[in-house]
Amino acid sequence: MKTTAEKINTALDGLTDIDYPHLFSFANKARLSGSTTPKCRAKIDLFAFRSGYGFKALPDLSTPELIESHSGLASDTTSVLLIGENIDLELIHDLRALIGHNNASFARFLDDFLNDLPSYNFDQDVALHLPQFHSKKKRHGHLNFHYYHFREFERRLEVSYQDVQIAAKKEYWRRKSSYGAMHPCQRLLFEEGETQFPPLFIGRNHCVVWFDADMNCGWKTGVILVEPTMNITTLPVSLSPPLYMNLVSRDVVPNPASQPSYRTALTALTTHALQRDGAFPNPPPPFALLEGINRILVAEWMVIHTYCIRDINTIEWRLQGGHGDGFKSTKQFEDVLGILFRMRRRLNRYCGLVGEQRAICAARGSNLSTPWIGHNTVLPKSVDDAWNDLVADYDQVLGLLQEDFERVQQDINYIASLLTIQQTGVGVREAERTTEQNRMVLVLAIVATFLLPIGTAATVLGMEGDWAPSGSNFGLFWAISVPVSLVFMVGMLAFMFWGGQRGKVPPASREIKGGTESSGDGTDTGGGNDGWRWCYPDSKWVFKRRTIISEREVSSQGV
Repeated sequence: MKTTAEKINTALDGLTDIDYPHLFSFANKARLSGSTTPKCRAKIDLFAFRSGYGFKALPDLSTPELIESHSGLASDTTSVLLIGENIDLELIHDLRALIGHNNASFARFLDDFLNDLPSYNFDQDVALHLPQFHSKKKRHGHLNFHYYHFREFERRLEVSYQDVQIAAKKEYWRRKSSYGAMHPCQRLLFEEGETQFPPLFIGRNHCVVWFDADMNCGWKTGVILVEPTMNITTLPVSLSPPLYMNLVSRDVVPNPASQPSYRTALTALTTHALQRDGAFPNPPPPFALLEGINRILVAEWMVIHTYCIRDINTIEWRLQGGHGDGFKSTKQFEDVLGILFRMRRRLNRYCGLVGEQRAICAARGSNLSTPWIGHNTVLPKSVDDAWNDLVADYDQVLGLLQEDFERVQQDINYIASLLTIQQTGVGVREAERTTEQNRMVLVLAIVATFLLPIGTAATVLGMEGDWAPSGSNFGLFWAISVPVSLVFMVGMLAFMFWGGQRGKVPPASREIKGGTESSGDGTDTGGGNDGWRWCYPDSKWVFKRRTIISEREVSSQGV
């Protein structure tokens, strides 16, 4: 038997980094980060199915125990389902040994699960973000489920996105940018004080399911890989229990506050479904074993909707000005617009993911090239009822998230209108202030006009020398001043008359007829028959619409 070091070194034998880039990227990070430490070791739950004898569950297996437990199964075991979390290189080696090192479909399944690219932000390599065609996905033989989970911190505190990122990477080294924080909106209470909504921990999760299903021979091995549940211990506050467990039946998980991992919850839900349906004559079809993961996904989406609707209601309450707690300043409106924009972006992403998962649930695996619906398998009525309920639950959640998206969009439009009105009010106040200043200037102009002749007379009478009133050139002064003043006055009157003539509207007899303009008095029809004309009253250009109705049109309308 190979040692752990030998398994790690040979885990990717026969594969290339060109075909499976995420597998090799994971292997490099695993070797650098020391993935063999206890908190990074994988855990596996095993379900063994015997034809006509139900199933046997072996939970909480470590990687070294997997091969031993698998080899110790009864000889009449027909199929094995593995549910693993916190995958490591040793587990990858053992899974490839069980399924076959040359199985390209399984290697592609592992590579998709280890895809460490952010779901929204692109990095430098755009080629890794190219989406795959649905026709190509059908040939993969595995299904991807992307989802998010929201968890509250136990008390209110200020925590930044960077703080959560650093703390998360110390706990779980594999993910690049999976975690962040969101501070919910607070509002005043009816009694004195403010709400104490703690910040939310947002995680991006991934679950991938693979079966070696065949149209004629059924399936022998199935693997479900899930992300571990995040628990941050390096921050001064811990996370509250996940709320999605409150939506799971109490007879499945009696104590939701126990903070079970996704693997544990999925195993409990799968066990409950198998016990409810009873023994199959053959192993249950692959899609029937996915009821648990779909119930977890629906519950997580409902939790996300509840947190979103809490923020939307709080924002709308404050927009309404409830209890004197309204937004007043432009800065407050800009802040809440930022919150709503981020929420709209996230809701758009959530609706897309829920729609994809709803389609997978409704198809029950029949959209794959190797259908997972089973071969000549008569399913109990409880299976059909459960999956019809799941489709209805997906429809409900999708409808609620779409309503949230529409409400967010309406709030954004409303706040934008309020900001426009606010800016218009500022402009009106500025115009009123300018008008008041103009009035003051007008008063000063009137006073100056009244004093101007007096000042002029005083200036003339105050002249000295030959130009003084008693001097010899005083008459010459008037002989020069009066003609010059008359010239300036005549010029000003001529300019005013010319400007007035330009501003006159042509008479009705000179309107446009048949798309031509008979007047050349400062008008331009812009090319004929569009009915628009330029005119310039008060020496300003004004674009004026002229409604033109010909005599034929008038007579046809019965006017």
